[in-house]
Amino acid sequence: MLLSIPYDSSGAFRCIDCKKVSLSDLILAKDNGYSYFWESIFILHQKRYKISQVSVPLPYRQVGKSKISFKDIFFAVYYLLLVFIKKLFGHYDF
Repeated sequence: MLLSIPYDSSGAFRCIDCKKVSLSDLILAKDNGYSYFWESIFILHQKRYKISQVSVPLPYRQVGKSKISFKDIFFAVYYLLLVFIKKLFGHYDF
């Protein structure tokens, strides 16, 4: 919602024609953690690549725990806000 992209940022398969996507556009995503997924989709959307997605319904976890740490969650939220602010003021690098 913050980045104004019409894609599911976590639970979907994304379909992009790899023959048309420039590697230089994919490596514009700066984060190499969990944030890479939404940042790369944001960049490709901004550059007007055609992106399709297949939603995947994920059931609530019954047993076990998530592998994402609190540190990763905190950084992902911080990074999302940072990209949002840069986008808002037109200073996102691409």
